[in-house]
Amino acid sequence: METMKKKILTFMLIATIPMASFSGLTKAETTESNQVEEVQGSDNIETSPIIDKTEETKTEEVQQSATGSKSETPKLKGKLKADAPLAIANPQTFVLGTDLTKVDPKTFVSNVANNGVNMKIEYVTKPATNLVGVYSTTVKVTDLSSQAMQTIDVPTTIQFGDTIFTRSGYANEGLSALTLHHGATPYITNTAGVTSGKGVYPITGAARIIYTSSVQSITTDHKVGTPYFSKSARGDDTSNEFCQSFNTPVNVAYGDIISVYTLTGNTPTSLPSTTATSLDGAQSLSTGTHYFEITPTGYKEVMKSSATAKTVTAELGAKVTPKDCVTLPASGTFTVSDTFIQAPDLKKVGTSQVQVEVREQLDSGQYISSTVTSSVTINADTTPPTADTVTQKITKNAAIPAPETFLTNIHDDADDYTSNKINISYVTEPTTTELGARTCQIALTDSAGNVAYKDATYFVGDETTVSNDQYGLRAEPVVIKQSELTGKTATEKETLIRERSNVQGWDIEATKEVSDQVALSSTDIANLPTKASTTENYTVAMSLGNLTTDIAVTVTDDVTFAFNATPDPLNFESTEMIGDEVTIDRTNPNWNIQVKDTRNNGSNWSITATVNGPFKDNSDPDAKQLHNALTYTKGSTETQILDNQAFAFYEGQSNEASIKTIESTKDQGFRMKINPTGVKADAEYQTSITWTLNDTP
Repeated sequence: METMKKKILTFMLIATIPMASFSGLTKAETTESNQVEEVQGSDNIETSPIIDKTEETKTEEVQQSATGSKSETPKLKGKLKADAPLAIANPQTFVLGTDLTKVDPKTFVSNVANNGVNMKIEYVTKPATNLVGVYSTTVKVTDLSSQAMQTIDVPTTIQFGDTIFTRSGYANEGLSALTLHHGATPYITNTAGVTSGKGVYPITGAARIIYTSSVQSITTDHKVGTPYFSKSARGDDTSNEFCQSFNTPVNVAYGDIISVYTLTGNTPTSLPSTTATSLDGAQSLSTGTHYFEITPTGYKEVMKSSATAKTVTAELGAKVTPKDCVTLPASGTFTVSDTFIQAPDLKKVGTSQVQVEVREQLDSGQYISSTVTSSVTINADTTPPTADTVTQKITKNAAIPAPETFLTNIHDDADDYTSNKINISYVTEPTTTELGARTCQIALTDSAGNVAYKDATYFVGDETTVSNDQYGLRAEPVVIKQSELTGKTATEKETLIRERSNVQGWDIEATKEVSDQVALSSTDIANLPTKASTTENYTVAMSLGNLTTDIAVTVTDDVTFAFNATPDPLNFESTEMIGDEVTIDRTNPNWNIQVKDTRNNGSNWSITATVNGPFKDNSDPDAKQLHNALTYTKGSTETQILDNQAFAFYEGQSNEASIKTIESTKDQGFRMKINPTGVKADAEYQTSITWTLNDTP
């Protein structure tokens, strides 16, 4: 478009700031009766009294697009004094169809003199907003104090917002642009939507509907309701007539649905693409009716596609859900109700019709409900029942439980377990007479004769058995004699306890005995006594996997290491009162002493004898005493036994012989050797001996 300068002829007292150059924007017609002085200068123009008065001014304006930003100097009559402008242009951008009567003219200027105090700002001309492009809005600024005035042309851009286009068959024929305006009360306008000159022809196709626009709310039953606004255009209308009949603006609510019908799809070739870059841009539609949710972020197309019916084939009694009967669209947010509107008969062979509710979720939180009709065909039952097994714990020798106790989650497509239509019986019964983990087999038969076999695990235990879900452990209480532990290693002790307690273990899940995997606590084994003076109780922990229990162990003292009996008194023969030293033999040559040792552990032991003082005549305290009178003969060696000193006369070792007899012949062992001189005749001399049995390592 060719650019030319604009000249303003005026005979008023006015200060003008020229705007950008225009192409045919303003055409001024003036009288020729007065001469006009053309003044070239800056935008800052000071007014001065005008000598010639204006008699008449006539201006005809045609709104067209601005194409540049050059300044031009107006022609003014009289001398003007340079001064600052009253305000400067503030370019604006509006969405197609904006109602400028609701826009304050102050919006179009900035830097208003005197901070806007005592200043009047008003429209001179306003552009139409029903066509996209860049236009001019003219405002007048008046200083009410000095009466100085300034007119300002402000570039004003009209662009597509959240806009939907419908059109007829040809590029230059009818075009409809539905633009959504946001705010506390959103509204929709309908404009031709392109540059001037478009949409003035008849749409196309005489007397048939070309455009339709309707706005509906969602009803309480989630349907698209009756339109509260609806407009259409016939083939003999122009698009401008359609826009006028739309009666803009139309107040709407977010969450409502707008439906539009367009005769011909694809974007019009005459759309200026450079102005279709903001918000949703220029959206064109395919032929047919389209539905959009009105949202705070623009139009959101809904009901673009719908769920389709899907036929279902299943066996008698099978589970069929509403989701099985529909195929949802790949795009959009769709859900299927959990319940049927019309449910199939799943217990009867044949085909039945079903109805399913499908919901399309909207941004507003509401949803649009639609009904899909499909069919379900039920065939005869050929599928056996199903069930899960449950491991049973049974006490030894208890009654055999009912077979259904081994099962859970029993199901059959056609039969209901609770109505006894599924027969449950043993194929192989469990036995309760033997300890351990085993399996039994159970049969489930439905009314159609379909059979399922289940192998169920069970575990039989007794009062000495513990178990969990995986393992079983058993051990009997043990009584052990001290003598059985004496001299044993830890391994030998463990072997003895295992044998006596009959330790057993089972892997219940694997249904096998794993007694060799049972571990006994080595610490508890080590704590068993090597010597016990009384009956004592202990426990030994045993474990298998994650299962642990205790074995009760009682240790009894059966070990004897002592004199088998109190030794008989040592009596000696009477002797004559002579002056020489004499040896006196025992009256009982078979006198002996016995030791009982049941330890059988190889330990050494010894016997000592301590003569508790000299032989005395207890009837006469003043009588002569016989000191160190006792001797011990072993072989050819005779040893004098000193009074009050322990004499080791025998050493032995613990072995299999539990009774040891120590004896001497007549001329061996204990005898007396004394000098009878001074001894009282016919008197009885005696002393005592302390016998000591020593366990010597």
